[in-house]
Amino acid sequence: MKLFRIFAVCTLSLLCCGCILHSMIMAQDAVPVAQPKKKDDDKKKDDDKKKGDDPPPVKAGGETPPPAVADTSSGVLPINFVKNRVENMKLNAEGYVTAESMRVDGNRKCWIHPYALVGTKSTERVVHVRKTSTGYHVTLDASGTHEWDAADFDPGPTKWLGVQSVSSK
Repeated sequence: MKLFRIFAVCTLSLLCCGCILHSMIMAQDAVPVAQPKKKDDDKKKDDDKKKGDDPPPVKAGGETPPPAVADTSSGVLPINFVKNRVENMKLNAEGYVTAESMRVDGNRKCWIHPYALVGTKSTERVVHVRKTSTGYHVTLDASGTHEWDAADFDPGPTKWLGVQSVSSK
């Protein structure tokens, strides 16, 4: 009787091993089944979800603003220590910022990034900004070397500064 039990256990073990081995062999030869194509509506919903999940990065002067808290390991000066930002301009002050520092919304209203660095005119800084008691005023070069796309944009946590007037010279 014991011999029969041992024989039965060994036989079952071999069968189980054989089944496992067989399933492993079959898995190697498996051919992937084609997935059904998504409907256009499903794609639009997925795209809308993606757009809503991650707002576009807000950049000023080609870079995201440095951190507000000092990070001794990065060697980057915290933004609150930088004096020449647009948001720090004194009344009747003027200077130039990069073209990337200004955005134009779907209604063609202009906005300036508050962390944009103000400096003298250069090949990079082409947008003239002046701060008055009524707000920020922009003067653009009439040559039209720089153009902006008017489109809705998500400002994210940044409080963009509205431009009161735009002129060209």
